[in-house]
Amino acid sequence: EALSTLPHVAVSDDQARRLRSGNPIILRGRDAPLPCPEAYATVKGELVAIGAVEEGEFRPKRVFN
Repeated sequence: EALSTLPHVAVSDDQARRLRSGNPIILRGRDAPLPCPEAYATVKGELVAIGAVEEGEFRPKRVFN
């Protein structure tokens, strides 16, 4: 609920591994979110990271294992 006001990015298992290592992922396609200072990423409904969407990438600020 606390994250419901932030944009959501659904990621694959491979992208989740990259995020959990602190690396950014490239966002592509028509569903890619617009640049924003705060967003969150999930894989299969599980929270992976909170970060920013900048220059076509999701850049993690805080990751969750």
